[in-house]
Amino acid sequence: MTLFNVTEAKRIASGFHPDPTICETPQGTYYMVNSSFEFFPGLPVFESADGEHWWRIGNAMDRESQFPSGRPAHV
Repeated sequence: MTLFNVTEAKRIASGFHPDPTICETPQGTYYMVNSSFEFFPGLPVFESADGEHWWRIGNAMDRESQFPSGRPAHV
């Protein structure tokens, strides 16, 4: 692969949302989860009807009991 074969990446969600994982339901709705284990609340979840316009609908890890680090989480 050379530099000339590289396609420019498209930003899916603004801000700090690393390593996106996107799934599509049989109904055509898309869900995206991002790696953010070091922050509380963590694992932001986004929803999209078309795969281009995303809305944050919550976090997969939103309780301190889900972070077994041995130290209190900072909100």
